[in-house]
Amino acid sequence: MLFSPSSETTYIAVVDRVRALIESPQAQVQQSVRIKRASNEPEWAWLRLERDLRSIDGVNVEARDDGSLFVYWYVDLPR
Repeated sequence: MLFSPSSETTYIAVVDRVRALIESPQAQVQQSVRIKRASNEPEWAWLRLERDLRSIDGVNVEARDDGSLFVYWYVDLPR
């Protein structure tokens, strides 16, 4: 899944979407999204998005060489 945020409102939607994916009853054991930074994104907004994603319990964020963020998490399934 690839998100390309283009405004602060979109960043909030991305964080909410990641939370929804984690909490979904259809959540897979491991899920990931790649978020690509648009060329006109302000640095402060990009850093805020990374910080907000890292604040979600259980979410891992890796900054990639191409400027994107790789966001992944594991879900414990009921036994």
